[in-house]
Order: sequence, then structure tokens, then C-alpha cells
Amino acid sequence: MNEDLSAVLALWRNVHAAERLRAERASFAERERQASEEQRRSEEARQEACVALEAVVAEERAVMRKLESYQKRIETTRAMIEAGKAPDYRLADQQLRSCLEIADDLETRALELMEQRDEAEAHLARARGAAARAVQQIGDHAAAAAARQPAIVEELRSLEAARPELESLVPAPLLAAFRALRERGRSAVSPLKEGACSLCNYGAPAQVLLEIKNGVRVHQCRNCQRFLLPEE
Repeated sequence: MNEDLSAVLALWRNVHAAERLRAERASFAERERQASEEQRRSEEARQEACVALEAVVAEERAVMRKLESYQKRIETTRAMIEAGKAPDYRLADQQLRSCLEIADDLETRALELMEQRDEAEAHLARARGAAARAVQQIGDHAAAAAARQPAIVEELRSLEAARPELESLVPAPLLAAFRALRERGRSAVSPLKEGACSLCNYGAPAQVLLEIKNGVRVHQCRNCQRFLLPEE
């Protein structure tokens, strides 16, 4: 490989390694942000599940109190009828039938509410579990970041300290072209593949391919301006 191209490649590897480390560091912050958002959502879900369960329990208690009241009426009315103490038998019989019908409806509703309470309790348990897992996840991400960050900082420091020397080995025109590519957010190098730039697929002339292969000169892709590396 051409000596100047080797210098460009070494500089690119340095810059690329630093970018990977910064991206890794940013990923820790993003994972913590996502975990915090998940914790917020799971806590909201837990609170909603609590409210829903409380509403079901409150209605169930109200229905049971009402059912107990009607059951007492039924017992009292039935006892009056059986003892022959009802002032108006026909009216007492109608009242008994009405109370029995209402009590039957209340029992049905009570059974429905019992099922709803079981479902609400299960939902609350799941919501509590999700909230606990979210809190644990935040802690795990924070611990992972704390464990890895010192190494990232040290590796970045080492790469940045080595960069001036690497830049000094790249001829000024090539270094300017390298920096221009970096400013545009592009990778500075691209390996050839089947006679074309592997990143933009623009074909290179045969003479250019030969010079790159033999290390005669440094060439940039005529389309994307990336430095062309020999085919592997």
C-alpha cells in the first residue's frame, strides 16, 4: 500500500475508533433515558391499576351492603307472611318477590365484581412487577455506564493524544481532503470492490486501479471523494 495512503488509513482508524467510543458513551445515556421513560410509564400504569382496583372494591362493597339490606328485608317479609302477621298479604307477597328479584340481580353483579377484582389485582401485580423491573433496569444501566466510562475516557484520551502525530504523517493536501470529508460527515476511506468504490459504487478507471494496487499513488473516488483502498 502507498505510504501516504497508509498514513491516511492510520488516521482514519484513530478517528473512527474515537467515534465508536463516543457513540458507545452516548448509548449509555440513551439507554438510561429510555429506562427512565419506561419507569415513568410503568409507574403511571401502576397508579392507574391501583385506582381501577380501588373502584372495583368500592363498588363491590356497596353492592354487598345493598345485598345484605335486601336479604334482611326478604327474611323479615317472609317471616311476617309465614306467621300470618302481614297487614296485607298480597302487598307483602309482591314486596317479597320484588326483593328476591333485586337480590338475585345484586348477587349476579357481586359475582361479576369478584371476577373484576381478581383481574384488577392481577393487573396491579403485573404493573408493580413492571415498575420494579424498570427501576432495576435503571440501576443496571447506571452500573454498566459507571463501570465502562473510565475505560472510554482513557481510550479517548489515548486516541486524541496520538492524533497530532498521525496527522503530521499525512501530506497537507491529503489531510485537507480528509478533514473536508470528516466535516461532511463521511467516512474518509472506502475499499475497492470489483473495481468500484464500495460505498458509492462508482467505477474507477483501469489505470487508477493499477496504481492503487501497486501503491504508486493515492487516489480519491471521483464521485464521493473518499480515499480508495486496495481490494482485499
